Amino acid sequence: MYKLRKWLLACLCVIIGSTSVNFHVQAYNGMDLIVDGKTIDTSTEKEEIHTHAIMNIKELNFDTSNNSLILDAQINEDDSVSSLYISTSLYKSTLENNQLFASAIDMKDNFKVIRLDIVQKQNGNFLILYILKNNTSIMNCFEIPLKDNIRIDYSKFPFPSSDIELDEHWWTKVYEPDVTMNTQSLDRMGSSRLQNVNATYTDKVSLDTYKYELDIVAYADFDGFGVGEAGEDSFTLTVKGYRYYKNGSLVSQNKGSSAILVKSANITYELSGENDIDNFQPGYKSSSTVGGLQFDFSVGILNIGSISWTPIQKIDNEGVHVCLPNTKKTKLVYNVPLKYVNDSYSLVVNKERKVYTTTYQTVRISGTLELAFGSQQQVFTTKTFSLQGNYY
Repeated sequence: MYKLRKWLLACLCVIIGSTSVNFHVQAYNGMDLIVDGKTIDTSTEKEEIHTHAIMNIKELNFDTSNNSLILDAQINEDDSVSSLYISTSLYKSTLENNQLFASAIDMKDNFKVIRLDIVQKQNGNFLILYILKNNTSIMNCFEIPLKDNIRIDYSKFPFPSSDIELDEHWWTKVYEPDVTMNTQSLDRMGSSRLQNVNATYTDKVSLDTYKYELDIVAYADFDGFGVGEAGEDSFTLTVKGYRYYKNGSLVSQNKGSSAILVKSANITYELSGENDIDNFQPGYKSSSTVGGLQFDFSVGILNIGSISWTPIQKIDNEGVHVCLPNTKKTKLVYNVPLKYVNDSYSLVVNKERKVYTTTYQTVRISGTLELAFGSQQQVFTTKTFSLQGNYY
């Protein structure tokens, strides 16, 4: 009986039907196209095949005149059948030659579209489609051959805008990265440290590896002062570079926005000894890309979630903040993402000398960084840092 049901399901998949024609269409002899898929469980460490997926394509329109693609299909998984409908624009890959990608959704809301690429291989052009069944970790992977007479001029397609550029990194949507972070002191006093973040993803289908590196420098200038003088300490957290590797080979460096970004930071500035904080001013430098041009902007105030000091007192975030007497600590939350080289958070603190002392005074700046990936800024890890200095 089970074999009979399987045979009936296979028969349903080859029903002759009409296929609509646009500019280029994938169809064979008037019949719907049947494509076998590979199914994996993305939640496990190793590939595990749980079902055998079949795609019954009713319509596949690839219109090169307006860079669009329409796919109407049914996905057969054992005893279940689900509809899939995609209508999307195609963009030139920023990672590979002779390749297109789409930031697509299933309009039937049965699947999450993880990957939709059109790639050129030695034996022709192929539509690569990975879809994740809703509310599961099961991903169906299809490789669909396009007709031999289709000629694609990949250079004619537009590049994606910055808000969807990182959607091409599809592996970040389903796999968890292996994250390491190395800290290197850049001076003997410990007032400058390089944070190197590494995040590596492995595709269970192809076994390709995708590695991202992000360099962040935390720098502080701790200033001593004489009797009756004011001292000024400054701090910056700056993106210095980023790199992307595929299977160990460098693909891009400092190009476009970083795939890994600093989403936010919690920074604490604290004095010990006899001196107090007189006032402080937070700021940031960020960048954006419009029409292929990069713009920088800097402000002396910060659009942040909160500022507090000890004694705890909430304040607004405009201008210079004058502190209460006996204030030795201030905490700040930076919510502006750092995505480009030289984007930075900053803090300037003016110290008040209450009494003269011949003993060392200590200042410590520490914080927690939220590191995220992609245009959706999904946080994948948090890391801490600490800088310390002494002065009279």
